[in-house]
Formats: sequence, C-alpha cells, structure tokens
Amino acid sequence: MFVGDLTARAQLHLSIGEHRTAAQPANRVLSQKSLDLHAKATARTFEAASLLGSGELVESDSAFLDALEYCRLTASLIPVVLVPNSLRDQSIQCSSSGAKWNLIAPVFANEPGSVDDPHVDDAHFAEGTVKNKPSNLYAHLGVRNRRDALARGYEYGYLPSVG
Repeated sequence: MFVGDLTARAQLHLSIGEHRTAAQPANRVLSQKSLDLHAKATARTFEAASLLGSGELVESDSAFLDALEYCRLTASLIPVVLVPNSLRDQSIQCSSSGAKWNLIAPVFANEPGSVDDPHVDDAHFAEGTVKNKPSNLYAHLGVRNRRDALARGYEYGYLPSVG
C-alpha cells in the first residue's frame, strides 16, 4: 500500500472518530525506512491526533512536537491542516502555551523567497518538483485547481467555515 493511501486511510478514520484505528495506518507509514519529510510530518501529525482523540495527552503532545519539527523542516503546515477541525484545534490549544510554535514560526516569518533554515536550503528542489506538488495534491483531492481545492477543504471540514 502506498504512503498516500495509508495517510488517506488514517485521515478518514480520524474524520469519523475512529481514533485508535487511525493510528494503525499512520504507524505503518512511520515504520517505512525510506520516507520523505512530508510523509513523516503527515503520519506523525495523524498519530498525534489519534492519540489525542484516544485521551493519551502526553503521548499526543510528544508526537505533535515531532510533527511540528518535520513541518518546520519542510516549511509546510499542510499536515496540520489535514487533521479534522476538532482534533486540530485541540492539538493547537494544547501546544499553544508552550514554545513548540516558536520552532516553526521563523520559517513562515521570512520574506518571500528567503529561507534561513539550512535544512530547507540544502534541499535544492527543482522547479518542476515544486510545480508538481500542488498538482499531486489536486489529484488526491479529485479537483483541478486551487479554487476547487479550497472548496473541497471547506466541504470536508479541513478549513474553518466562513461566516
């Protein structure tokens, strides 16, 4: 089973409240040896949400801290956004009083086009890779453009409702 399929399965289980079941595909992703940072961030975020939903607050807190570190290294909060609203809000609330968000804030505070993190700078992404990321995300969502992706995000509850 592909990493994307496993994370989609974890996301589905989280969405329907099957928190303990969501941990299984997330852990399968994390057990794979060759895994990119985005996949690790997503799986660890889903694992944290699963633990939080199951009432395991200390373990969830640790997993969420790891997930934020991966998010910092990839300069992306998409894994956090993919978690269903209620669990995402709880995760953020539980961690907002600590210094965890200070890990990731500097990445997003930089001027457009500048990255001060040496890990991100060393990645040397080709322009085609950067352009393909949104296309792959759109294909996963079953949409054709950014507007439709946002609509799907609101429809599935991954984005807060407006108004």
